[in-house]
Amino acid sequence: MEVQDYDKALEYGKRVLRKWKFKRSRELEKAQSYDMLGRAYESLGEYNKSFGYYKQTLDIRESILGEMHPETASSYSSLATLCVKLRKSKKADEYYEKALNIRKSIYGETHADIAASYNGLAALHESLGQPQQALDYSLKALDITISINGKKHPDTAASYNNLAMIYQNLGAYQKALEYHQQALDIRIE
Repeated sequence: MEVQDYDKALEYGKRVLRKWKFKRSRELEKAQSYDMLGRAYESLGEYNKSFGYYKQTLDIRESILGEMHPETASSYSSLATLCVKLRKSKKADEYYEKALNIRKSIYGETHADIAASYNGLAALHESLGQPQQALDYSLKALDITISINGKKHPDTAASYNNLAMIYQNLGAYQKALEYHQQALDIRIE
């Protein structure tokens, strides 16, 4: 093969790479549009339409970014939240767990997105009448939130309120009052 042939092959390879990057970028932009449409339909209460758009978002993100990517985890989380609204609890649990596992593999054990996954799982189990499981997840979320933000942060106050509601549903009213008071103390400081 002559040098001229290598130059042509190199130029052709560069052209293909530019086209591939452009196509990849366009697909991710399309995924973002699907995601926004999903959110809009979810806000309108049109959950089945929303589900379709969220699923398309997930499919594109998985095919381009791979399974172990924060945006893929975000798509699973959106689908989980929507499944709760659609009363598809088994599917919601599956999607929340998938998002959690992806996030743990990316970030380790301590990250705000992991706390959000635990909060989603807590809300799901609370809605299913499983307050002990909800409490376990909510306590994990609180530990992460405190380790990231400290004890005097608005996100920590929100975690205290989540715990208070679970304790209230468990009939542990004194414990619920303590957590509500901790949340209030943070908010008025």
